[in-house]
Amino acid sequence: MPSTDGLSLLRRVRAEGITTPALILTMSDSEADLSAALRAGVRGYLLKDMEPQDVIAAIGNAARGELTVAPAMTLKLAQLLQSGSKGSDRRGLLATLTERERQILEHLARGESNKTIARALDISHDTVKLHVRHILAKLNLSSRVEAAVFAVEARSGGDTYAPPPRVLR
Repeated sequence: MPSTDGLSLLRRVRAEGITTPALILTMSDSEADLSAALRAGVRGYLLKDMEPQDVIAAIGNAARGELTVAPAMTLKLAQLLQSGSKGSDRRGLLATLTERERQILEHLARGESNKTIARALDISHDTVKLHVRHILAKLNLSSRVEAAVFAVEARSGGDTYAPPPRVLR
């Protein structure tokens, strides 16, 4: 891509609220590039020297919501997971959220229900549920309680997460 790179494009797409699963197909086997791609929210990090049938299988895995990493990158992924600090992991994960998802995360941190969040943000209950599902997936969490704790810890840990202003009605 002559005017941008894949990660910059992905960040712009995510900022627009588009959550379509994305894969990176690259020649780079750099741990830093893998880390940046995962933080940007890719569902797959594939190398161009992979067999075509493996690339096709990885696309199917990503479509089902699974993370796929080229076999040659699994050791580097393990090293990333073992060496990453909790604070930088939080910042990286928070950076994958859209502004609306960050707003909803802040409401979750206050212990608000989906119905209350929907009223506060003037969106439908179903839209809130969808955003909560995306937040949980992006932050690798399994419940809204975990999301609330995550947000509170991010705030108290001095991370760069700044909660959105509360909308008064």
